[in-house]
Amino acid sequence: MSTVLWKRMLGPVVGRITNMISRGKLGAVDFSGAIPRVQIGIQSGEFRQGVPFLQPQGFNSNPVLGRDTLVLCFGGMKVAAHVVLVIDDTDRPTDLAPGESEIYAPGGARVVCRLNGSVEVFAPGEVTVHGNATVNGDVTATGEVSDGVGSMQTMRDTFNLHTHPQYSPGRTTQVTTQPMGGA
Repeated sequence: MSTVLWKRMLGPVVGRITNMISRGKLGAVDFSGAIPRVQIGIQSGEFRQGVPFLQPQGFNSNPVLGRDTLVLCFGGMKVAAHVVLVIDDTDRPTDLAPGESEIYAPGGARVVCRLNGSVEVFAPGEVTVHGNATVNGDVTATGEVSDGVGSMQTMRDTFNLHTHPQYSPGRTTQVTTQPMGGA
């Protein structure tokens, strides 16, 4: 069999295999449905609208526009394109040890699972917990600790200045000689 004949027979198969994986550029995101849909520009110069953006169970991401993507085209057909990965190589932290994992966002928020079993949370802004929180262990703070009524420092200040009435009317003791601690 001639080489030309082989190329003619295998050409469509090779083309589909070649089209199965490609790189794209994220153009727009529709995050309103059950599966996010994106607009991508594929390396071949084609643009695709409404391409499903598949994400792992339990993980949700609304990617930054203009990022590179990994596109899988099932059966090698571009009409069956799915984005399976958005590549963020501009903001990615680089301080993980082998075996460690992290979730991060462009604003600097990070949750890092360390190899020693510890979890670190980095938040340039606030950390908000919705619901009750139970801590089985010690809590250490380098800043102020407050609740809905006041701060621990306010409680210390009040305790350290308090007095007790004596058994005689109109007499009180001196301020406590055992302060609560703090500033």
